[in-house]
Amino acid sequence: MDEKTKNSILKAKNFKDIIKQKDSAPLTDLSKYADCLEATLSAYTDFSSLCSKILPEGSNVLPGNDIILCGKIGLAGTIFLLDYFTSGLLKTLSPSYIKESESLRDSSAIYPDVALLKELGVSGIFPVCERGLFKSIYELGKSSGLGFRIDYSKVPISQYTIEFCEIFDIDPWGLLSGGCVLITANKGLATVSKLNDAGFDAAAIGYITKDKAKLITYRDNEGGINRPQPDELLKILKKALCNCDLSGL
Repeated sequence: MDEKTKNSILKAKNFKDIIKQKDSAPLTDLSKYADCLEATLSAYTDFSSLCSKILPEGSNVLPGNDIILCGKIGLAGTIFLLDYFTSGLLKTLSPSYIKESESLRDSSAIYPDVALLKELGVSGIFPVCERGLFKSIYELGKSSGLGFRIDYSKVPISQYTIEFCEIFDIDPWGLLSGGCVLITANKGLATVSKLNDAGFDAAAIGYITKDKAKLITYRDNEGGINRPQPDELLKILKKALCNCDLSGL
């Protein structure tokens, strides 16, 4: 387990330490988030450990590699909103629509089979977890020392996630994710096809470049990527935790 993963797990435990030290009703939501984060990180850690055996020396990302996203972004965060912020969702969405979103639960923690990824000969694996896709994209660029171009419109995302995030004014790209992996591969279309055949939502969303420019494009617009911010779920929780110092979390 790498140091960043260890730090993320400690972060979840630190949330619980804060809760024990303070007697405040709003901290109930923080406790739920800590439990959700721990469970998501547990599945993420198990998958990451298996992936390290495929690429024991780290990333082999090369210019020209396709960037593939396997799984829809923000599912763990979407399920959290579904479970604990239903009242906020009901102000805009119908009960039947919210009930339909339960279908996301089954795929929120299912990662692709590591043996399949090995067979596909992927060059890099970057699981998407806390702080969402933004963090994984940032780590891709940082570890490879290369640039990339990613098409915003091609990123797999559930319509439920989009609507939930609009209601709470949060960005799905920075939302807690589970069962979602950023992959680089030499033969992107073939890799996507085999992942789809295996039952996963996968799409080629961009490619690696020789230069170090890290760009996200949408139609005729393009922009760079900044250092990832705290997970988007914390924006919601902070509104109820005005007297609780969450700096550095």
